[in-house]
Amino acid sequence: KKKQISANEFVIWLIFWFFSGIAIIFLKQIDLFVDYLGFSSSGINILLYIAFLIILYMVFKMRIKIEKQERNITKIIREISLKDKE
Repeated sequence: KKKQISANEFVIWLIFWFFSGIAIIFLKQIDLFVDYLGFSSSGINILLYIAFLIILYMVFKMRIKIEKQERNITKIIREISLKDKE
């Protein structure tokens, strides 16, 4: 309603929460699948590891975007200061 996030971002979060709910509902099947793959931990642990990796990836992407913004701001400030000196 308040247009604080874009429609694409809303869809991404909707898909994320949908799959999170599905994973919780089918946790027993995930446990069986993890056991079949030969891992010793339970399905919830695997889901937490995956979530942690996703969070790290998102932090990495945000860091890259912030650095790009900082470079752009620095470039704009330099251009403005050079114009002020003239």
